[in-house]
Amino acid sequence: MIRLVKEISEKQKEWRNDPQIMKWTRGSQLLSEEDVNQWRRKIESDSSIEMFGIEINDSEGKIIVSIGTCGLTSISTLHRTAEFSLFIDPYWQNCGYGRNALIQLLTYGFLNLGLEVIWGETFESNPAWHLFETIGFQKEGMLRSRYYKFGKRVNSIVFSMTREEFDRESERR
Repeated sequence: MIRLVKEISEKQKEWRNDPQIMKWTRGSQLLSEEDVNQWRRKIESDSSIEMFGIEINDSEGKIIVSIGTCGLTSISTLHRTAEFSLFIDPYWQNCGYGRNALIQLLTYGFLNLGLEVIWGETFESNPAWHLFETIGFQKEGMLRSRYYKFGKRVNSIVFSMTREEFDRESERR
């Protein structure tokens, strides 16, 4: 069973610096311990950020293992929008955990925070964007040559889901 928790794993730096994760992030440099500590302080003090650790729990709710991080950033109470982020430890990828965590995050954003739109951005070459479409995100467009990664300019894809689309998709699940 997947559960989102407020405690961010101590493995955060290790995961974020893993080449299998880093290649899909906007950042291009390895994170230092101080970078991670600054990020943690920002999470605690910035009301426009809600981050969660992702855990696998047994049937009694006991933690088996922490496997990733997800969250909402740029939360706007005025516009009722937010950007989501998600990454799973490479060992646990392609097992359905990212999908389950993202659905829980969307549920939290739409039902608990009252958001109307949750959006995301990823590189065109990231195979995860197909997962986002299967959950119900709509492709909004492409930002051409948006980032410099892999020694070249890369496009990014922007996609979003409205509360109404989430409600329709929830009925199908």
